[in-house]
Amino acid sequence: MESCRGALYCRSTRIPCEAIELSYVCRSLSLLVILPDKGIALSKLVAVLSNDAVRRLVKDLQPVPSMAVWLPRFRLRNSYEMVPALKAVGITNLFDDHVVDLSRMTGKGTGFAVDNFVHEAFFDTTEKGLGEPTKPPEPLDASMITFRANRPFLYVLMHHYNHAVVFMGAVCRP
Repeated sequence: MESCRGALYCRSTRIPCEAIELSYVCRSLSLLVILPDKGIALSKLVAVLSNDAVRRLVKDLQPVPSMAVWLPRFRLRNSYEMVPALKAVGITNLFDDHVVDLSRMTGKGTGFAVDNFVHEAFFDTTEKGLGEPTKPPEPLDASMITFRANRPFLYVLMHHYNHAVVFMGAVCRP
């Protein structure tokens, strides 16, 4: 996908990367793309990215009214077995029919427990979801900021207003 659009953008001085935040049509979600500087491996970027580092990066983003953006289309679909993760954080009673009481949900007596819990995630980037862009001018104006995700990068789907993470991942072969 190539477009000319307004976005929030920064070239970080703390982390070897540049970042862009693109609003989705619904305006409640946005996509943060974190692109390591040329020559910096994605694994090195991941090693220095803490929750605080991402928050600082988001605070450093500045509005750019018009910039050239090249972003590959990418799609993710995956299923996750949640029981081990839930047990790891201490949620164990839900899976023990001798302890849990689900009678208000089932309308029946005790003896019911959760056997399995699967979360399926589907994420697809398209021009449609990111709003109506325009084509970048040819030739590009030398003063126009360009963001070209043509090497491995991280992405974070988040709530636009409070920046709570909904989903995150990496594109290793753009």
